[in-house]
Amino acid sequence: MNIQKAYDTWSATYDSDENRTRDLDRVVTEKTLANSRYKSILEIGCGTGKNTRFLSQIGERVHAIDFSEGMISLSPILHTRGTIIMHLPILSSVTSSLSM
Repeated sequence: MNIQKAYDTWSATYDSDENRTRDLDRVVTEKTLANSRYKSILEIGCGTGKNTRFLSQIGERVHAIDFSEGMISLSPILHTRGTIIMHLPILSSVTSSLSM
């Protein structure tokens, strides 16, 4: 299974699985950027949108990129906010050659 397919599979339980690294990332991101404001933000590896909601509060426009269609499809924030632009990058063809 390649990395992209692995993330597509994991996407079904990603938000409900215990994951201390993911959860710490959210805390650190919010503390670090709490008083910041930006015109445009590029979020690489947005996954299911765990940081995207917060980034949309501090940025006028958020470009959220992930190579996993499974992750992006499960992110309600990516489909409902007008300030967020969802992308599946061309990198997916590169990552498909990186098999596990």
